Amino acid sequence: MNFFTVIGKNIMRRKVRTLLTATGIGVGIGAIVALVAISNGFVASWGRLIARSGTNLNVIKGNVANVFFSSVDEGIMDRIRSIKGVKEVAGSLTDIVTVNDQPSITVIGLDPAEYPIRHLKIIEGSALTEGGYNSVLVGKIAQENLKVRVGNYLDIETMVFRVVGVYESGNVFEDGACVVQLKTLQALLNKRHTVSLISIKLDNPSQEKGMLKTIQSRLHGYTVVEARKLGELNEGTKLIRIMAWITSVIALAVGMIGTMNTMTMSVFERTKELGILRAIGWSKAMVARMILGETVIIGIAGWALGSIIGVASLRLLIDLPSVRGFIFADPDLRLFAMALLVALCLSVIGALYPMYRAMMVQPVDAIRYE
Repeated sequence: MNFFTVIGKNIMRRKVRTLLTATGIGVGIGAIVALVAISNGFVASWGRLIARSGTNLNVIKGNVANVFFSSVDEGIMDRIRSIKGVKEVAGSLTDIVTVNDQPSITVIGLDPAEYPIRHLKIIEGSALTEGGYNSVLVGKIAQENLKVRVGNYLDIETMVFRVVGVYESGNVFEDGACVVQLKTLQALLNKRHTVSLISIKLDNPSQEKGMLKTIQSRLHGYTVVEARKLGELNEGTKLIRIMAWITSVIALAVGMIGTMNTMTMSVFERTKELGILRAIGWSKAMVARMILGETVIIGIAGWALGSIIGVASLRLLIDLPSVRGFIFADPDLRLFAMALLVALCLSVIGALYPMYRAMMVQPVDAIRYE
């Protein structure tokens, strides 16, 4: 019987206890995977949205915590257009409103003549035109959530709109929203001549950083940001990340205590066995490595279980009708690697006291145990 066989037999000796310990670790790992994937997904979704529209820079209200709270005077768009190197400028207004008695639907106001609306692929009906003051486009996900078809009517806040088309952009945020004319939404929300942000397309995207400084120097009270970094400024994303780690730390602390308790009980139950191992020549270091090996394997099992829990939780959340179009997830390999590192660190910490107790067992303890 070799060293690794001993570790395997010890772990399988108390199957239920081992499973419960791994589950304790798995809950914490699942929290990391699910919550961090959501925050990463939000940022990635914004990045993909910007990439599809061709925007290089955005202008938002200075120091806002969320794009939804940004308020920019659309009058500065002419000032931006006059800057050499700027190719196109567009304004958009975004808000969360009540649509057909559903209180949390994103509506986006776009000008049909400006470039951001061009990347929307119409899959049913027709595109939004400048004459369609009361027309609305619905995203593919929004269509499923609202259960509407082309030709139906939608009550958006206090106005009635006719669905003229259904679009698909490949971006969850946009596909879960409705799009109306910018001027219509400004009037509906009583935000005339105001937009949430201004999008800028440059003649030469490689001059992005230089143009950012140039445009920023012309605008006071506003912030110019690289479009791909816009999602990172969102306070909601930062809050989700903080919540992810707070929740995970609490769950992981419980898992670590459970691991320590399981392995300590195991050491006490195996006093005779550990004493015999010392008597036949096992050193303290070998005993410590055995306990550490058992704990690490439990930690890896907890990571695998937690990864499954995290991914399953994401699937359930994303498929909920009430949050479809608002929750985005991006569980990449780096996230699972980070979770594995956390699980291994947790295992090592949880093994410290049991290792110490196991190392203190002497050959004579096997006789005393009788």
